[in-house]
Amino acid sequence: MLAEDAPRSTRFAARDLQTYIEKMTGAKLAVLSSPSGKGLVKLFVGESEGTRSLNLSTKGLEHGAYQLVSGSDWLAFLGDDTDFVPKEPWAKNNGDRVTGKDQREWEQASGTSFGVPNGGMYKNRERMPADLSREQDERYWNFDERGSFNAVCGFLKQLGVRWYLPGELGEVVPKRDVIALPKLDTIVKPDFPLRQFSVRFGTASAPTTMWMMRLGTRNPYGLMIAHGMHTMTHNEHTLKNHPDWFALYGGKRAIKRGERLNHLCYSNPELFKATVQWARAQVLNKNGPAAEADLQTALAVTSDKRLRSSIIANLGHNRETNLKDEASALIAYRQNFIGKERIGGADEFRSVQQAARILSRQGKHDDALQTLAHIDLDKTNGSWLATTLAFKGDLLVAAKRPDEARVSYRKALAEASLPASVRKVVNISLAELIK
Repeated sequence: MLAEDAPRSTRFAARDLQTYIEKMTGAKLAVLSSPSGKGLVKLFVGESEGTRSLNLSTKGLEHGAYQLVSGSDWLAFLGDDTDFVPKEPWAKNNGDRVTGKDQREWEQASGTSFGVPNGGMYKNRERMPADLSREQDERYWNFDERGSFNAVCGFLKQLGVRWYLPGELGEVVPKRDVIALPKLDTIVKPDFPLRQFSVRFGTASAPTTMWMMRLGTRNPYGLMIAHGMHTMTHNEHTLKNHPDWFALYGGKRAIKRGERLNHLCYSNPELFKATVQWARAQVLNKNGPAAEADLQTALAVTSDKRLRSSIIANLGHNRETNLKDEASALIAYRQNFIGKERIGGADEFRSVQQAARILSRQGKHDDALQTLAHIDLDKTNGSWLATTLAFKGDLLVAAKRPDEARVSYRKALAEASLPASVRKVVNISLAELIK
């Protein structure tokens, strides 16, 4: 039994179950979307109306986990089968890379001039087999979730099936006259959420692709993560503007494209900050749920205070802008300043201002100003002082306190470090108040 709108990997799961039952017993099971009334046992592959009628759910089955559960006349194979949907921009083919199209689109989307991180992502998809395809030129991805497929493979392993190599030469399939309906209520959870090796669906053979899937591999992130800082730095902009990011060998730096370039100068603090910015751009350019998962994972394994502050600020940003969940965004932002004696880091300043901005949008103007007061203006200087004074003026305008807003705007304009773009806006806002 398979849902009419079954995800890609669920269709593969149903086909593998049908294939190996036939190899073992000689009986070819029909793959249907509704009961025929002829069979003695119903096999539910993935979520469907049938599993929902049995109150079965895939909730909690993450990272390729699966459930095998049976009843008096049915057996269900369940897991997360979410189809991967790439977020723009990404190179659709090699032409996009050769022409620089993917680099230009990445720079526009990310706001950085560093190398595009997912240039070869198109190599991780392949055309669906004709017997499984539901639309013209449908593709499946390395990054598709395959929980129900894992459930089918787990069941077949219980029956003695093994896959040691790609293709029929590498498989073991025992012969059976009968396969009895087992009594099962088993949940199998993987030890590691990321399980991969260097096989890309678009460059591997079909037997190798299927073998990789049967091993239970999982790479859900949709980014080319190999050669990370090399990808970031080996582009025209970086080579031209940041030669000092490359290590010195014999007093020289190799920064000419087409040649074997030096290692990076990993002690360069500017390179460190840029790498954090590049990583942040990758995460935030993903869809909200995927970014949330990545950031939570990063937070769980990071002890450095500065990096944790950056991750927390980005959690808030993703929840606010991508997930559209202001309540959860506030929770994240507040972790960066509630209970702290002094706000000093850039991500802490950013968190205070974003939290205040959310509260102001909600009409909670007094709360917004109280939140901004976590920044001690008497102990703050430079551009953060200037921009905070300008932002405080905006909050006071929204709170209909024009006299105080004028004072704050004038203090901001008195700061030489106020960025020119902000200064222009403040002058306009102040002029409106003076009218």
